[in-house]
Amino acid sequence: MTCGDGGGVGGSTLRPGRMAVGRRFRGAVWLLALLFLVACHPRPELGPTPGVGTAAAPERDRIVLLHDSDTHFHDNHRAQVRAFVESVRGAGVPVFLLSAGDFLVRHEAGWPEGEGIDGYQRMGRTMLERMGELGYDVATPGNHDIYPVGSPAGELLLTRELLESAPFPLIAANLRVETALLPPFPPYHLLETAGGRTVAVLGLATVNFDPPEGLEMLDPEEVVASHLALAQAHDALVLLSHLGIRPDLDLAIRFPEVDAILGGHTHTLLPEAVQVNGVLVAHPGGQDHRAPDAEAAALMGVVVLEFEGDELVEQCGWVLAIGPDGPLPSGRFTGSGLGWEAPVPAC
Repeated sequence: MTCGDGGGVGGSTLRPGRMAVGRRFRGAVWLLALLFLVACHPRPELGPTPGVGTAAAPERDRIVLLHDSDTHFHDNHRAQVRAFVESVRGAGVPVFLLSAGDFLVRHEAGWPEGEGIDGYQRMGRTMLERMGELGYDVATPGNHDIYPVGSPAGELLLTRELLESAPFPLIAANLRVETALLPPFPPYHLLETAGGRTVAVLGLATVNFDPPEGLEMLDPEEVVASHLALAQAHDALVLLSHLGIRPDLDLAIRFPEVDAILGGHTHTLLPEAVQVNGVLVAHPGGQDHRAPDAEAAALMGVVVLEFEGDELVEQCGWVLAIGPDGPLPSGRFTGSGLGWEAPVPAC
């Protein structure tokens, strides 16, 4: 297997189509795919400027999806993150901000020292305030976000109260909630541009703890299969997943109808998003939920969807680390400022 010129974004030849891969073989498939794609997938360059003797490329509409995951009570560099997000929103393209979950911390080891459950509530409110200030459009709850913190009898509905105060929709198509400990979660959310394009975002959550009665995690593949009509009804279908990198790669292999998967849970950092079966898989990494680091850079993923007419023709993505001086230098950004190097990022 070698890196080639054909195939998906960045020239990867690994586009296996709709593969009939048995579950017992998928572990090897996703691992080989990930290693190959990370090694072979180069950073996409900014689109060329038409000049003398160069035919102008067809006009493309672009949508930018900013996304993070597993922030875990890290309210780091808020002013710099806000300045970055605002600069992207001022770049002349529709921009949406999404979270793949785990903005809370479920266990006391990750709460402010000595504060106990009061620290959980305080930091939970701080994170939701941060997300409201930055203008998140939608989030999928992670396992830390849906763990019912409170008394065993359930008379303290602390987690539910926090989630219900979120200033953005929380979606999870694969959670069946029939308990007062948590709010209900709609399966998906529509992002709509001023020009009328719509992106359907389907939420997928993880329950990796002994769930209370009335909370059930449904099979993600069955759930995605039952929502594929969204791909036909809208300009793009995006999975906002807190399942982890391996399940996300499995879903990409199984469902080429999906356009992109924005993932989290395993804290996997893919500096460049990878194409698997024509599906863009993007993971922005995460923060430590047991030892909060107030100096850690904030990680932000950037995904660009490019359209020609009614067709989605290209997707790409990458991750930036945002510190006290703003985003670190990247091929997409200036080394000293927060703005794009070009008016619109191109794949």
